[in-house]
Amino acid sequence: MVLLGGCTYRKEIVITPMHPVGINQSTKPSSRVHYHYPKGYRPPAVVAIFQIRLPIGTFSDNKKIWKILHPLVGSPDAMALLHANGIRAGQAKIPAWHGIYKLIHHVSGATTSTSYCQTSGLAKLLVTVRKNIQRELILYHTFSGRAVLRSYHNCDNIFVLAMHIDPKSKSTVVELQPAVNVGTVSFRRGPQAMGLTAGTHPDLRSFAHLQIRTEIPPGKFLVLCPWHARRDPFSLGAQFLSNTTHIPPRQTVLIMVPLAR
Repeated sequence: MVLLGGCTYRKEIVITPMHPVGINQSTKPSSRVHYHYPKGYRPPAVVAIFQIRLPIGTFSDNKKIWKILHPLVGSPDAMALLHANGIRAGQAKIPAWHGIYKLIHHVSGATTSTSYCQTSGLAKLLVTVRKNIQRELILYHTFSGRAVLRSYHNCDNIFVLAMHIDPKSKSTVVELQPAVNVGTVSFRRGPQAMGLTAGTHPDLRSFAHLQIRTEIPPGKFLVLCPWHARRDPFSLGAQFLSNTTHIPPRQTVLIMVPLAR
């Protein structure tokens, strides 16, 4: 942390309360997080990410929930591509969560894990949604409508996250790109290289054409879940956001909540 004498101020980021569903798998954070920013410094975007795991279909097929959530604003072609690849997305104002919570909080075996992410858009973060997959088949569709089948083993399914704050609308601009992490790659640069000369980085097989880019206005949250996972078990959405090997089969609901400033 760098503080410039004479031009610093306290900025409070308030963590918006979201009731966890089932067993909370993370430690409970403080209700307020304090950051000190130099005057004129553009603060990074900060979001809370909730992964709620429920029996498959509990969330994605609940018509009452999707009357509360509103579809993402985007081109019809982009929305159709998401649906073709088994991903359902929506937004709502934060107070609407209470109505959704009432519909799912009683579900047996539900769990919630929570993480907090911060970036100004210069760096990308990896959000893991499924770990330690021995083998999987992913059938995805391209913009042209072509179906492609890929096979992976000993991998994790992740979303590559980049985000920043739009200075005009104050909305959090989120970019999510699905990718498969198949391990790590080692690198080493010559003795005259500047900066980091050796190390490792994730070996990612990304689905660039399926990048989700949307704005989350202040006071709203974003939801992603699998779409027709039982009918299309090899779709990208089903493979990333459901686990049919679990008994009973489960789905992951990914919720992103920008932290109030």
